[in-house]
Amino acid sequence: MHLCKNNKGTSLIELIIAMAIAAIVLSLIMFFIKGSTQTFRRTSDEVNLQLEAQTTINQLSNIAMEAKSFTPISLTEERFIFRYNDNEYYSIIFNNGERRIYLVQTTTRSDAETIAPNMQEHFMAEYVESLTMVSSINGKMITINLQLSLGNEEHVISKKVKLRNAN
Repeated sequence: MHLCKNNKGTSLIELIIAMAIAAIVLSLIMFFIKGSTQTFRRTSDEVNLQLEAQTTINQLSNIAMEAKSFTPISLTEERFIFRYNDNEYYSIIFNNGERRIYLVQTTTRSDAETIAPNMQEHFMAEYVESLTMVSSINGKMITINLQLSLGNEEHVISKKVKLRNAN
């Protein structure tokens, strides 16, 4: 009897080995993609946070620079009032629960102290953990401290601003 050897097909062992190698390669590719995605997300959060912090501190310092006076008020939220003249006030409202800052322009001081911000119209910044504004002894300089956080990223920025029009 003569046995005919046919080596034209693949054996089950060869298929299993090929599938194992393919699974290892795919696992490594997925590992690198996942790592890259996480790095991108972290970097994106960090950049967004830095941009938000810089934009907010610039807006706040521009408002403070042109103001004649500054008054901090603590109610249910932190509120900082800048007076430009007798009929122009800016109220900076930090709502700790929402982690947002709102900017409201009013014509009277009493409105600046009590007005509730419109969520869309007066929105200024988000991701805010804390906002403090401290006036100097003579009242002509303000130190603005701003802390923001997004995900695991945190950014702290501080700026001293001179009130150019202070009395």
